[in-house]
Amino acid sequence: MDSLIVYCVNVVAVGGVPEYRNINLLEDVFFMDVTPKPSNSKKHTEPPAGITRFHTKYGVYLQLNSLEKYEEALSPHGYDYFMPSLLVNTNIVDRIVVTDYGRSAFFKGGEDLNIPVSKYKTKEYDYLIVRG
Repeated sequence: MDSLIVYCVNVVAVGGVPEYRNINLLEDVFFMDVTPKPSNSKKHTEPPAGITRFHTKYGVYLQLNSLEKYEEALSPHGYDYFMPSLLVNTNIVDRIVVTDYGRSAFFKGGEDLNIPVSKYKTKEYDYLIVRG
């Protein structure tokens, strides 16, 4: 299987107009999480809490299926939780940097984009470890 495509909307409207895009979950997505609870001052301008967000090479996009549904569908394709709320495309993780302050995963093609990694998952993906 070369692609799994979902239709998403960009979190940040371009020129006030939402951007919609087909996202290839196997090639375009670095990781997924859910929208946080909006602050009181931004309740009417931010999406509600709990909506799945795709952090992609094109930007951040929303989709209405639950993170758990994506885990179920994508775990056979190399997706795994690096933290309880971060579902990661492990196929494009370049390295995990371990420092005195914690562990961070960096992505191929993601420039400086990084996310935290739990100690447990660091052990599981020890072949990606780089000491920082």
